[in-house]
Amino acid sequence: MEEEALVWSARRLSGEMSAAEQDRFSAWLRQHPDHAKIFADISDDVQLTDDAAFVLAEREFVRELSAHADAQDDSAHMDERWILHSGIDAGQAIIDAIRQAVSRPGLVAGAAVVSAFFMVVVLAMSGPFAPPADERIFATGVGEQQRVTLADGSALHLNTATRMGVVIDEDSRRVTLKNGEAAFDVASNPERPFVVETGLADIRVTGTAFAVRKNPTSISVFVTEGSVIVAPKAGENVVATRGEMVRVRESNAIRISSGPEFQNAMAWTEGVVSFDDAPLGDVIGELNRYYRTPLALSDKDLAGLRVTGAFNIHNQGETVGAITIAFGLEARRRHDRIILSGARPE
Repeated sequence: MEEEALVWSARRLSGEMSAAEQDRFSAWLRQHPDHAKIFADISDDVQLTDDAAFVLAEREFVRELSAHADAQDDSAHMDERWILHSGIDAGQAIIDAIRQAVSRPGLVAGAAVVSAFFMVVVLAMSGPFAPPADERIFATGVGEQQRVTLADGSALHLNTATRMGVVIDEDSRRVTLKNGEAAFDVASNPERPFVVETGLADIRVTGTAFAVRKNPTSISVFVTEGSVIVAPKAGENVVATRGEMVRVRESNAIRISSGPEFQNAMAWTEGVVSFDDAPLGDVIGELNRYYRTPLALSDKDLAGLRVTGAFNIHNQGETVGAITIAFGLEARRRHDRIILSGARPE
């Protein structure tokens, strides 16, 4: 919470908050009773300075930003999303700097607070853990999907709860899949390989179509056109062609030929999730990737019911209705979830 409060405090101090940002800030304050208190405490710390000290510190901050911008044209933006998701804990660093500075007396304390606040932001943006200046971040929330066309003509289709960074330069095209799932239709360019990094393995192509899903302990690659090279961090490379999938766990890669599992895994690109004789418990787990109100079973015995069919990932009501009709279940809303249970006898 403190990190988020610091970001909002910085944005308000900048005097450049847009109307949309103001709406998001108001919504953030309403999310939790502690948000307003933490924000007020941090704002009080920063406002210990008087106007003169603030102006002096701000001028020094602008000079730091200008020098940094000369070296990295696009990295001199303080974007709250970037700070919250950067490789270092910039928010905590700012907290520590402010707490140290406010122990100093008088006008010096005021200047030190603001200087510490601004200087840590500059450090976060220029330090060794900062992301590449030209990296673009794409992300979706639960239940969202997004289509993106990159500068090289490649098309990305992000599935629910996905986050990735993309860097395209003269020599290469590189995607870091941080979490989630995405489909790639890569523009052909043998001179500039297209690489998807997942942590467990790299997927390398020059021009083809495929999808990658990143789970906590494994990744899965599905090739829909052409071929790809799957290079595990440990183990031998695997070449997969159209209609094949590769699953990587730790150091081993397993290639699986086309079949129902492949077809079902790609169904999300058409707006559905598809199952072939799958346990209802597994079906519920997969559906919950897409719905903000999760589904749950009242009885563990229901988890073994077998499911074959396709469900709309954009219409939870339709999906719940189909499941309850198919198995004679009842759906009841309880607190923050929907409980599926056996129908009560008449």
